[in-house]
Amino acid sequence: MTEEVVWKGGLAPASLYWYWIIGILTIWMLGLGLVIILMGILKMNRWKYEVTSERVKLSYGFLSTTKREADLDRVQDVIVQQGFMGKLLKYGTLCFNTAGSSGYEIIFSDVADPDGLKEKFRALRKNFRNNSGCLLYTSPSPRDR
Repeated sequence: MTEEVVWKGGLAPASLYWYWIIGILTIWMLGLGLVIILMGILKMNRWKYEVTSERVKLSYGFLSTTKREADLDRVQDVIVQQGFMGKLLKYGTLCFNTAGSSGYEIIFSDVADPDGLKEKFRALRKNFRNNSGCLLYTSPSPRDR
């Protein structure tokens, strides 16, 4: 089975609303407003998230890059965190807890439609489990003996 990209994304533009507001308000100071808007664009392009048919991947950085990934079968729990502005602008954070880690090892910060992504991930995991060839063993009931 070849690995396919199921979802790819990064920081939601709405999550950087302060960059856009301050940049627009200070655009009359030509240099300052443009620098602030450029900082928002650079921050948005630094973070890359990916969910494939086999793994969850996170990479971030501009000049130097850090990459993290976890196999689907190692992900134990996924939670969605949304603040007031996140609910209003429809962005949030997904936290993936993997087996053997003490906290949330992979965090997708400020993604668009986090609830939709969580449901997509759950469907993918269910499909992954059904197609992995792993059978759950259950002991026979007394009637079957």
